[in-house]
Amino acid sequence: MRYFNTVPHFNKDIRASFLLVYLFFSGICKLCVLQNISADLRSVSPGENITLHCSVSADYEISWFHQNSEQQMKLLVSAARGQINKSFTRNYNVNEVHYELNENSSSVSLVIIGVNDTDLGLFYCGGRNTSSLLQFGKPIRLTFTGKCSEVIITFL
Repeated sequence: MRYFNTVPHFNKDIRASFLLVYLFFSGICKLCVLQNISADLRSVSPGENITLHCSVSADYEISWFHQNSEQQMKLLVSAARGQINKSFTRNYNVNEVHYELNENSSSVSLVIIGVNDTDLGLFYCGGRNTSSLLQFGKPIRLTFTGKCSEVIITFL
C-alpha cells in the first residue's frame, strides 16, 4: 500500500479501487456492492434507546456493523433466517445487554439500549440472500443530540 501513497499520478479513486480488488481476491473481504453514498444522520441523547432500521432486504442473513471514529469496524449482531419457521434467529451478539434485534417481514432492525459515547459513529446493515455475497444498505451516522460533527471520508 505504501507504494500507491507515494505515486502522485494515482488518484484516490484508483487507489481505493485497487485496495478493494486486493481485499476481494486475497479473501479478506467478500463484498459485492460498494456505493459512495452519504450516511443518514440519527441523533440521540446519552442513555436513551434508539432503533436503527436496515434498508436491505435479505432472505438468508442480516448483520449489523459499527465503525467508530478510529475507523475500526466491528460486527455487532448477526441473524439468519430459519428453514422451518422462516423467522430470523440471532446467531451472534457481541453484547446481549446492549444490543437487540427487531424483525419485520424481510429485515432486522438494531436496537441500542442506553446509548453511550462508544456507540457514536457509523452503523452498516448488510444482508445476503442465498448467494454468498453481502450487500450493504445506506450507512447510519449516530451522534448525540445537539452535538455537531464533521464528516470526512477519505480513501487511503
